[in-house]
Amino acid sequence: MVRARGRSRPKPLTRLFDLLVGEPAHFVMQTRQFRNLRARVGADT
Repeated sequence: MVRARGRSRPKPLTRLFDLLVGEPAHFVMQTRQFRNLRARVGADT
């Protein structure tokens, strides 16, 4: 589970930026973190 919170203005512009740039970037970073975590857990067994 991932949770994030923030405040900014102007809201319509911020929401557009978040949808076009923030969400995809977050998805890529989170996917890499999980892949690295899976590799570390698998390396210990």
